[in-house]
Amino acid sequence: AAEECTFRPQLNTTSERMVEVMHIFGRNPDFLQRQQEYIDLQEHRRQMKAHELDRECTFRPDTGSSQQVARRSKHSIVELETPEERAFRLSFKDKVRIESRKELLEAQ
Repeated sequence: AAEECTFRPQLNTTSERMVEVMHIFGRNPDFLQRQQEYIDLQEHRRQMKAHELDRECTFRPDTGSSQQVARRSKHSIVELETPEERAFRLSFKDKVRIESRKELLEAQ
């Protein structure tokens, strides 16, 4: 079957040398694998740089626990309301509060 084929491809000598050099230096001749190795190396370097920058940041603010923050919030009061208290607040107290804010802003 090989005798029937008349086409005999010739490889570029530069390409042959490149593959030979890659084998000598232990590099993978497969292009896609080399690209993946390059991407992995770049990601590793990025992670190392980020880790190094994180180590330089010594300030760690105490933000408190989420439960403490929630207890101090005005919304925690809303959760403790009865349905009647909520209805009164929404229909009367909030309206009065909003109107007084408007008047204060208009006075300024």
